[in-house]
Amino acid sequence: MSSRNLTAYILASSDPAHHPLTILDELKCHAPLVERAHATYGIYDVLIKVNCSNLDELEGFVWQTLEKVHIRNSNTCIVLRGRKRETASSHQRGSIVCGRIGTKEIKIRNKIVDRLIEDEEFSDILEVHYVYGIYDMVIEVKKVENLLDKIILPLRRLGIDTETFIVAY
Repeated sequence: MSSRNLTAYILASSDPAHHPLTILDELKCHAPLVERAHATYGIYDVLIKVNCSNLDELEGFVWQTLEKVHIRNSNTCIVLRGRKRETASSHQRGSIVCGRIGTKEIKIRNKIVDRLIEDEEFSDILEVHYVYGIYDMVIEVKKVENLLDKIILPLRRLGIDTETFIVAY
């Protein structure tokens, strides 16, 4: 059994003839590669978190598997570093926030990842991942009443431009 040490988030748009829930069902047969998949409200229809052994396996998933499940285009963000909140539970997920950080300084990026998990102000954040791709960060957030005040505005005060995807299913 190979070690799965490469994690990536794939933001995908489905073929209009195929409902995102149908795609989620089709993705279930690709476990253990697919850790989680969500239908989302936003510019993407599906957000998929995968764990692969290497880049070749990730490439095969993106170019072959996603085509089979009727994904018409996608953006892949490879996780470089991430942290989970100890109390995180999968049934709590409510939103996925993707962000761009205004600096390329790795030390500052790492400090931001740590702060978002350790600072009580951000207690509604379940996971934070510093990624390589179209975004700089992928942040998984609990279901919260006021996402704008609790998450989005504090992230913007830290200099993180955000796009939010509400988990539908």
